[in-house]
Amino acid sequence: MSTSAIPTSLLITAAEPDQVSLLVADLAHLYGTRVRVTSRFTESSDPAAPGLHCAAVEIVGRDPWLPSLSGAAA
Repeated sequence: MSTSAIPTSLLITAAEPDQVSLLVADLAHLYGTRVRVTSRFTESSDPAAPGLHCAAVEIVGRDPWLPSLSGAAA
């Protein structure tokens, strides 16, 4: 698998806004991706219930020093 198989955009959801921020940071750190948050919003189909916190994220690149995502040894 080449890096072109990586999705270019993701929707990250969590119960709390801080969890969304942590997930975005984890994505950038653990997978070596450079990301841009394009929007943040709260989605709720029931006004009486707490909403689902969301962030739309665009992957803009990978750090070049990281190994290939294919898992193959270089």
